[in-house]
Amino acid sequence: MDHPVTLTFEQAARGVHLPLQINREGKLETIDIRIPAGVKDGSRVRVKGRGQAGAGDGESGDLFIVTRVTPHAWFRREELDVYLELPISLYEAILGAKVDVPTLDGRRTLTIPPETSSGAKLRIKGHGIQRGEDKGDQIVVMKVVIPKQLDGEDRKAIERMAEKHPLNPRADLGW
Repeated sequence: MDHPVTLTFEQAARGVHLPLQINREGKLETIDIRIPAGVKDGSRVRVKGRGQAGAGDGESGDLFIVTRVTPHAWFRREELDVYLELPISLYEAILGAKVDVPTLDGRRTLTIPPETSSGAKLRIKGHGIQRGEDKGDQIVVMKVVIPKQLDGEDRKAIERMAEKHPLNPRADLGW
């Protein structure tokens, strides 16, 4: 017997105990089920002996929980790793910074090294999805945000910096 259950991203990542109401032989029954850490959208979790009674011997069959994992506002999953896109200012990218970021285990301070480009990835070891003994990492992907509404003086300062430090980021692409 299949029974769908909707989980939050965090519940699927870390596991959860849930009370579940099921209909067995015409009676409504509440059972406590354990969803193990690391389930994915569409995973099937077997609950032994909690399904419908068998036709011949009267023993209860197994109940299968089919998980649906709701998307998270900030995180996305790839295998056991959790990805987070982190907006950083142009100044933080150039000079480096310490920034608090969310993880599945609470906030952590991340050190952004000086001269970090957009798309650069920083790893927070052991803060990904856990499945059995395996545990993934959190990968933080930098997204540099450029300031808006620069005035003439700002533009001149940036032009001077561009002249002093010329850069062609496409030079090695062979276009």
